[in-house]
Amino acid sequence: MSRFQKLIDNVFAAVPTTASSNTMDRNPIDKSLEGLLKNPQYGKVGTFEYIKFGQNDDIDTILEILKDKSATHSGILNRKAKMVSGDRIIAEGLTGGNDKAWNAFEKAAGGKVGSSLEVQWKRMGNIYETQGAVGILVRKSGKEIISVQAVSPRQMRIGKLNSKNEIDHFILRPTFVRGSGKLFDKTERKVPVFELDKNQKESLLYIKNPATENDFYGTPNYIGAYNFIEADYKFGVTIHNAAENGFQPKVMATFVGRNMSDEQKEAHADAFKDNFSGSDRELAIVNYVRREEEMPKIEKLQIENLDKTISTMADLNDAKILTAHSVTNPALFGVMVSGKLGNSGTELESAYNVFRATEMIPDRNLLLDGLTLAFSGSKYDDIKFIVEDLNVAPQENRGDNVDVTEDQPIEDEPINEEDNG
Repeated sequence: MSRFQKLIDNVFAAVPTTASSNTMDRNPIDKSLEGLLKNPQYGKVGTFEYIKFGQNDDIDTILEILKDKSATHSGILNRKAKMVSGDRIIAEGLTGGNDKAWNAFEKAAGGKVGSSLEVQWKRMGNIYETQGAVGILVRKSGKEIISVQAVSPRQMRIGKLNSKNEIDHFILRPTFVRGSGKLFDKTERKVPVFELDKNQKESLLYIKNPATENDFYGTPNYIGAYNFIEADYKFGVTIHNAAENGFQPKVMATFVGRNMSDEQKEAHADAFKDNFSGSDRELAIVNYVRREEEMPKIEKLQIENLDKTISTMADLNDAKILTAHSVTNPALFGVMVSGKLGNSGTELESAYNVFRATEMIPDRNLLLDGLTLAFSGSKYDDIKFIVEDLNVAPQENRGDNVDVTEDQPIEDEPINEEDNG
């Protein structure tokens, strides 16, 4: 083991990994999904069986937790979702027209007031970028569209395969998080897979990342950076602890000549350590001893060049997370690069166009195709959706009355069970 590797191991505890059958280290998400195709594991809620999302049925939960662990990762996800969903979605030829039925639907596309088509569209972007998949719950009455609702992976699982080993239905409930069964025992239900040219009162259209390796559940491309996202959290904990402890160096104090019981030693040690704890403590330490040989021996325990090491590792960590998200220029997502003073307008514009062409537009088209498909077979089956992009022009070219405030991430909504029949 190299000296640098030993230094890294001393700075942070290693993130646990699990070895696969061929002895290669795998991150927990990869390992949990391994073998899903060959031998899917089944879980059960109520009377329904479903295919678990990973060995522990918790991949969707892990992806949500990861979003909260890294500021870099979370910021990229939020901005990607906003870039994909754009400023607003327009049903070409209908929005603002005289179709009263459509105008009413557009205001309550999720089945209730305040859950508009725009809200569902932005939720689709947020969910897809975080999870690598999103469901669209479609409700129809004959040719009439009642609602289209974005559904998070935490709310759905693939039902037990039929006799032909095909997926023909999903199981929906408010959450599949372990320990929530007693609260939601009677709310799960079976929903058929969306099919064209079928008169389905309720169905689920599942959109997943095309790069996903398994045929069941979608996963995002960034899972290869799992360990770096976890490490980003540990950097935050390290900085927080340093601030809490007043940036004091770690020390070892040795007391000589004291004949005390274990209880007295513990009380004496606690009193001594209390002077080192917290950023609001006194800088001077006062200690009384009977003889000079009883004075504590103070030794600093400090890794050489720790500040530079952490800085270098943090920069490397950000670079790996950005790479996993296929980010062409860190400045597009507000990430500063060490040693780089700034970016020219031409450089940023070029980076934005590359990212738009390779990441944003493909994701957007995938979601738009799914949303368009949801209307197939309805009286709006020839509808065409277009997305207006956010205005990223320089300030002087925006005009005086343009609102450039960005939307905040949208949280999951509970599944609307109205008209379930």
